[in-house]
Amino acid sequence: MPYDAIVIGAGVNGLAAAVHLAAKGWKVIVVERGAIAGGAVKTGEITRPGFRHDLYAMNLSLFAGSPFFAAHKDRLLAHGLNFLTAEHCFATAFPDGSWLGVDRNLDATATRIGAFDPKDAERWRAMVAAFGQDAPHIFALLAAPMPSSAAARAVFNAWRSRGSAWVADTARLLVASPREWLDENFAGEKLKAMMAIWGSASTVTGSTMLGSAPPFHPPTGRKNSSPKTWMP
Repeated sequence: MPYDAIVIGAGVNGLAAAVHLAAKGWKVIVVERGAIAGGAVKTGEITRPGFRHDLYAMNLSLFAGSPFFAAHKDRLLAHGLNFLTAEHCFATAFPDGSWLGVDRNLDATATRIGAFDPKDAERWRAMVAAFGQDAPHIFALLAAPMPSSAAARAVFNAWRSRGSAWVADTARLLVASPREWLDENFAGEKLKAMMAIWGSASTVTGSTMLGSAPPFHPPTGRKNSSPKTWMP
């Protein structure tokens, strides 16, 4: 059977690309060498029975707010997709036996941070408080190709809403390294270590984080005899 497109790898991006093409009328086949589709979005018992861990992706906020999810939300939910929000979002353990973690409860998180540095706790509260106003503009930029008219509109809307100073600060953030940003905003080394490792895989937003999610199953369409080949 001829295909218009062959997608190698049934990760989230490969599956999304296949669904987009299939929605346009293309004949698409997705080939995956692994036994389970989903790529980085998997959950498994890798330590002890009953303890489930996200093996790779630990924050699906960007996916949940993406144009792809908005376009295909009803089909995905009908095929079993669900998001679980964790109260205790993430934590980092240190060699000295201490640990630092983020809860959806802002007071609990700030109290933990304050035990290491009170000023860092104040800065964390301010950052979370500002996020509600900042998020629409930040995610609009993240969703826009660079450069593009969509990116220009996002910057213009941010300027109208938040002002020139905010746009300038955001531009500095985009070109700064994580180390530079953390050193500029926080003093505690353990807080900076926690944010660096978890921020590399997620958007650190304090009170608005999605926690671990169940294994992602692709929308079930036509399926051939091979358990490792999916066709939208």
